[in-house]
Amino acid sequence: MGPQGGVIAELARLQGLARAPLFRPGEINGPGSHEILLDGNLGSFVVTDGDEIDPGDASSWAWSSNVPHHVLLGKDDVQVVRWDRPNERQRFDRALVFERPAAFYEHLRTDQASRRLSIVEHSMDLFRKVRNLVLQRGLDDALSTPAYLTLLAAFTSGHEPFGPGLLAIERAFSVPHGSADLVSLLPQAAVETLATEFAHMSLGDVSLAARPVLTLRHASGAIFQEAHHRLVDGPPVDLFGFVGPARSVATKRSVVHFTPPSLARSLCEQALPSLGDLGRRKALVIGDLACGSGAFLLEALRSLERVGYAGHITVVGRDISPTAVDMARFALGMATMEWPGSDRVTTDIAVADTLRTTGLPAIDLMVMNPPYVRWQNLAADERDLLARRLGHAKAGRPDLSMAFVLCALDALRLDGALAVLLPASVLETKAAEGWRGLISEGRSVRFDAVFDDYRMFSHARVRLGALVLGPIGAGERVEMRVGRGPEAAGDALRALRRGDVAQVAGAPGTFAISTTRLLPASAPWVRQGPSKTLTARALAAGARTVGELFRVQQGIRSGENEAFVLDDEALAALPPEERRHFRPALSSDGIEDGRITGHVNVFYPYDRSGFTIRDVEALENEVPVFLHRHLVPWHDQLRSRRSRKKRWWGLSERRRMLEEGRPFLVSKYWGKAGAFALREDAGTVILQGYGWFPVAGRPEIPPSSDIAAAYLALVNSAAFFRLVAEHAPPTGGGHLNLGTQYVIGVPMIDLTVDDVATSQAVRTLAAYARGRYLDRRGAGDVTDAMVEEVVGRLYGLGDAIQAGDSAPPPAQRMPEWVLPLVAAGLQGADKNARYDVLLRIQELAKEGAFEEIDRALSEAPVDALADTSLMTLLRGSYRFRSRVPCWDGFRDRVRDVYASRDMPVDDLMYGLYE
Repeated sequence: MGPQGGVIAELARLQGLARAPLFRPGEINGPGSHEILLDGNLGSFVVTDGDEIDPGDASSWAWSSNVPHHVLLGKDDVQVVRWDRPNERQRFDRALVFERPAAFYEHLRTDQASRRLSIVEHSMDLFRKVRNLVLQRGLDDALSTPAYLTLLAAFTSGHEPFGPGLLAIERAFSVPHGSADLVSLLPQAAVETLATEFAHMSLGDVSLAARPVLTLRHASGAIFQEAHHRLVDGPPVDLFGFVGPARSVATKRSVVHFTPPSLARSLCEQALPSLGDLGRRKALVIGDLACGSGAFLLEALRSLERVGYAGHITVVGRDISPTAVDMARFALGMATMEWPGSDRVTTDIAVADTLRTTGLPAIDLMVMNPPYVRWQNLAADERDLLARRLGHAKAGRPDLSMAFVLCALDALRLDGALAVLLPASVLETKAAEGWRGLISEGRSVRFDAVFDDYRMFSHARVRLGALVLGPIGAGERVEMRVGRGPEAAGDALRALRRGDVAQVAGAPGTFAISTTRLLPASAPWVRQGPSKTLTARALAAGARTVGELFRVQQGIRSGENEAFVLDDEALAALPPEERRHFRPALSSDGIEDGRITGHVNVFYPYDRSGFTIRDVEALENEVPVFLHRHLVPWHDQLRSRRSRKKRWWGLSERRRMLEEGRPFLVSKYWGKAGAFALREDAGTVILQGYGWFPVAGRPEIPPSSDIAAAYLALVNSAAFFRLVAEHAPPTGGGHLNLGTQYVIGVPMIDLTVDDVATSQAVRTLAAYARGRYLDRRGAGDVTDAMVEEVVGRLYGLGDAIQAGDSAPPPAQRMPEWVLPLVAAGLQGADKNARYDVLLRIQELAKEGAFEEIDRALSEAPVDALADTSLMTLLRGSYRFRSRVPCWDGFRDRVRDVYASRDMPVDDLMYGLYE
C-alpha cells in the first residue's frame, strides 16, 4: 500500500473504509499507487493516485476485483469509471470530494453496476461448465472442486491448463493431490474453450479482460462461498447439452451461513486491539473451527497486514465439509504466499468435526461463523452433544452455534481473543443468560452487536449478532445496534472504523453505537441493548416490568395451518359431529386497531386429560370427512415432525396454559399501537400471537373487569409503544416485535394496586377502552391525548414521553390494506387476504390513486413477506406499472428476494421484464 499519510489513506479515513493493495510488487509497471478501499457489498472501489490510466484497464481492474468503480485521483479532478460503462467517465472536483466525502461516497454506493455480469457470476459460469465436463467423463461430482481450483490456478499463473504444466501447478498451488491427473482426463478442446471464454467478457463493442490474480485476491471469498452453495444445494444448468445434470450430496450438517466479508473484516479489526501490543508477540496462531472456504481467516490475515504485524503466523482451520476445506486451502495458500510469505507462515487446514474431536493447538485469535441450527432441527445425538457441552448453562432450546463458541474458548489462550458471528437470539434471550455468563467468565466482552436486517447472509434469513471476547483488562466495550435499513450495516461499520462511537439511532433503519468503560477485573456481562432512557426513568419512578406482572406465552403452533386451520365456510362443510373437534382461534389477522375482527377454526383433538382422538382407528371414526379432505393430503409433512411421528394428527405445540380463561390480553406477533385485544371468550385459543395472563400468585383479571379494559387502553397507547421501542426490534412497515423475549423487560404498571391515583386512572382508561375498542360507541369525553397523558403520569414520565425524549415507534406509512400480508410474514396470508389486496389495488387504480399503490410497494418489506404475498403485490400492480413510479424497483427487489431463496426466478418473473 501507499504511504500511511498519503492521499488514498486520507480518503479511506474520511469514508471509514479499509485499505488493501490492489497489486503486489512486480505485477504492474509504472508510477502511481493502486489500492482497493473496502466496505460491504456496495461501497468498495478501486482507487489510483497517479498518472492517467487506460479506461479499459480501469474497468477490467474493477470488474476483476468485484467492485463497481475505479476512482482516479487526478491533480485537479477525480474521475470515476464504472466497469460496465468503460467508455464513460464521471468527473468531480477534487477539492469537493475531500471536503464532502459522504456525498461522494453516497454517489458511488448508489451508482451500481450489473450483478448479473459480475466477476462472481462469470466465475460461477466457469464452475458450472467444469462440473458438466466432470460429469461427461463419468466422474464423481465431488471432483468438480479440485478440477475448478486447478483451472483457476492455471489461469492465474499463466500456465497452460493441460499437459505437463499441470504438474507444476499442483506443486505450486494448494490444490488437492492428483488434481493434475484429474484435469488431464477432461477434453483438451473444451478446456481450451473455457480458458478463452474466461479470459474476457464482452460488453457490446467493448471487451473486459479478466485478471484472475485480482479476482482470487479480492473476490475469492464471494466466489468460493457461492460455488460451495451451488455444489451442495443443487445441480448446475447444463450448458453443454450433456446428459443429465451434475449432482452433489450435502454433508450431515448442511445448514451453512456464508460469512459476509465486511462483517468479518470489522470483527477482526475490533478483536486485534484485545491482543495488546502485537509488536511484542513473535508468533500468532489464528484459528477458525468452522472455516468453510476460509473467508474469515482471509480477513484476519489482511487485518494483520494492515496493522503491520511482523511475526510468524500459524493459520488453523477446520470444517466438516471436504469441499470447503479444499477451497480454504487453495484461497489461504495463495493469500499466504503473497503475505506474509512462506518463511513466516504455517498453514494447518483439515477436515474435522470440532464438536467431537480434540487436539487443537492453543489459539491466540479465534475467528468464527459457526453453523446455526435450532434445537428443534437437531438430530437426537446432536441434542445430546449440545446439552453436554452447555451443562448447567442449558435452558430452553439452545442453538448449535453456542456449543461451537464453547469449543472455541476451550482452545483459546487466556490472553487471546474470539471474534464470532451468531444468531442474535443467543445474545438477547433470557434462556441464553446462563450461556452468556459461562462464556464471559474470566474474559471481557469487547464488542457486542445486533443487526436487525435479516438479509446479512446471501443464502439465508437470519437476524444476526456479533461478539468479540478478549482477556480481562481495562479498556472500552463497544455496543452496537443496527436497524433494518438496506445501508444501515455499512453505515454502522464505517462509523465504527472512523471512531464515531457516539452515534444515536435516528430514523428507523439507522444504527446506534455506544461505549462502556471496562473494569480491570472480571465482572458479569449484562447486555445493555439500545438506549433505554424512558425505561430507566419509568423503573426509577416505581414501575414494574411486564415479566414481573404477566406471563407472556406464544400461541399454539399447528405445524401446518393448511391442514389444521379452516375458515367458517370450510368448517360448515363438515358434518356437525366433526365440528365439535374444532375450537375458534385468534390470529394476528383477526386483530385490528385494538379489536377482534375475526376468528379462524383450528382442529383441536384435546381435552384436559390429553388427546381425545388417540389412534388412527378413532381418527377414522370421529372425523372421516376432515381426515380425508384436509389431513391426508398433508400426511407426509405432518408425520415428518419430530414431536408428532406417532400421533401425526396432533398440533405441534398445544400450549395448555392458553386453553382456559387465564389470558385476558392477546397481541399480534408484530405490531404498533392497536396491536392488543381482549380475549373475551374463554373457549377461544390463540393461534398466532401472544397471550398475556397474570404470573402465578397474582389475582386473575376477568376480561369484563375495569382493570382488563384499562390494561387494554394502556398497552394500545403510543406512550406504551415508545417504551416497547426501547426493547423490541422493528420489523417491516414500522411494526415492533412483540415476542416474549422483548416485552418482558418493558416497564408495566400494576393497575391492581388499591390507591386513589391508580383507581382514578383505571376508571379513565377503562371508559376509553370500552368506547374505543369494546362497545365501539366512541371514546366519549376521554380523548386520545388524555389517555397518553394518563399513561405518562402512571409511568412517572409526565410530559416527557409525549415530548420526544425517546424516538417514537417508526411512523406507519404503509397503507392499512397491506398489513394482513405483513402480519402473516413468511408464513403467508390466506387466499382471502390476498384476494382483498388484489381488489384494493384495482379499486385504487379506478380512482386514480396510484400514489397509494406506489407507497404500498415502496414500503413493503419484501424480505419479510411470503412468496405468495410478493407475487400478489407484483402481479396485481403489473397492469398499472407505468403509473406507479417505484414499480420497476419493486419488481427488482422481489427478483432479488426470490433469487436469495433459490427459487426459479426466470419462471416466476416471466413477462415482467420487457
